[in-house]
Amino acid sequence: KVRSIFSLTEDPILIDLFSGSCNLLYHLSNAINPCRTIAFENDHAIYNLTKHNLEIIDFHCEFYHGDYSELISKISFPQKTVPIVLIVSPPWGKGFTCKNGLDLLATEPPVDEIIRNIYKFFSGRQIIFMIQTHEKIVPRSVNSITSKFSFFYNTLDFSHSDDLNTGFLVCG
Repeated sequence: KVRSIFSLTEDPILIDLFSGSCNLLYHLSNAINPCRTIAFENDHAIYNLTKHNLEIIDFHCEFYHGDYSELISKISFPQKTVPIVLIVSPPWGKGFTCKNGLDLLATEPPVDEIIRNIYKFFSGRQIIFMIQTHEKIVPRSVNSITSKFSFFYNTLDFSHSDDLNTGFLVCG
């Protein structure tokens, strides 16, 4: 089902720009069968814990310690025909308040800035963005982001679970 949302005809490169524990990357990797899996984590302690845990579960990915925006240009990405699926889940920081919810334009860094940086780096490639969202979200931030894409799909579906409060805005 996940592959059909993306309309992928070949195995993509799966990249998590703010990986944390790599939990989401692990599960998505099993769902979409990427040809390559890459993760970035900036926090030193989280990086070390995650690297250790990845070794324990024998999950193979290229795991980099540092800011994706500084490291991604040092990685070789051959074959422009291979699609890229990016997990975008930056620290929410001041971008989330209980009153207003999640503002994708105020995360740290802002999601629109991340998208611009990625398009500069991966120009000419098919790119699918999976942007983490929340049940309460600032509408203008969603509109600002989705207006730049030919399609988008919101994975939040409150009809199936009362406990669901996060989801993904899938854009391409």
